[in-house]
Amino acid sequence: MTQKKSQYLEIMREYDELQLLHKKEQQARQEEIYEKIPQIKQIDLELSSGSISKIKEMLLSVSSETSCELKETNQALRERKKELLKNNGFPEDYLEPIFTCKLCKDTGYDENQKKCSCLNQKIIKKLYAQSYIQRFLETENFDTFDFSYYSQEKEEKYPFSAYENIQNVYHKCKDYVKHFDTSSNNIIFTGSTGVGKTFLAKCIAKELLDLGHTVLYLSAPKLLEQILPALKKGGTLDGELQGLSSYIYDAQLLIMDDLGTEYTTSYTITMLQSLLNERQLRNHATIITTNYSIHNIKEQYGERISSRILESFHVFFLYGQDIRYQKRERQIKQKT
Repeated sequence: MTQKKSQYLEIMREYDELQLLHKKEQQARQEEIYEKIPQIKQIDLELSSGSISKIKEMLLSVSSETSCELKETNQALRERKKELLKNNGFPEDYLEPIFTCKLCKDTGYDENQKKCSCLNQKIIKKLYAQSYIQRFLETENFDTFDFSYYSQEKEEKYPFSAYENIQNVYHKCKDYVKHFDTSSNNIIFTGSTGVGKTFLAKCIAKELLDLGHTVLYLSAPKLLEQILPALKKGGTLDGELQGLSSYIYDAQLLIMDDLGTEYTTSYTITMLQSLLNERQLRNHATIITTNYSIHNIKEQYGERISSRILESFHVFFLYGQDIRYQKRERQIKQKT
């Protein structure tokens, strides 16, 4: 059995286990409610009886008038059930089937038998060491973003203080997540080392992953020096990189971290341009982090790529003191 097939089967077993877990939880809820609100048990018995009557009606071709009466009765019973739950302090849907992913009902496939976004994300995690980003998402997210590292003193060369600027960028990033389904545009975070570019990209990744979107995180060197050249030449990728090709183009969000740290050649520039074009054609979003300014990008990658970024990316410029350095200083002070 190939590694890819075994990983797929492992994922599908996870779905089976999840469905079983939710069925047990639903059964436990039902037993709890039947004990606390006996009327609901009686309603469920009547609804079950109504379903049997409906089957008999279909077999015996009972009149449409009888059918309407049955539907109205069943609807009234369902509304009464919701009312009883609500009056006793339970959510109206407390006894409904439980799903982690409501899109595919924890099967991995939607109603059209297309792979659900949750299945795609699970495959990405199996195929690639997403653990890198997963390890940090619990500690690096919007809730843990620390504005205290940004100075509130305004410098002459900037229109706003570093604090005011990051507040503005932070809220725009939250709006980006909020409207991602309807306008999944691209973002490029530029600025010097240690001002929060990658942190904000991870914040967005965390929110979108929680919402069920597929997110792929790759460093620019790994993407442009290893993966894309191998795919272009028709070669095979070893280990964790196997199977990534479709997700590089089809992940709903691709994060390319540290653009400019790769070994840049005319070949890598061509591949970068092709990647950006293809993802835009497929209407998928890309986030880039880089220490380069737009001017530096033009010098390094040429007019076509810098124009593409200016036309189709939101450019967020971050500035301030190196946060990593500030953290080290704080740690030293705490020890002394």
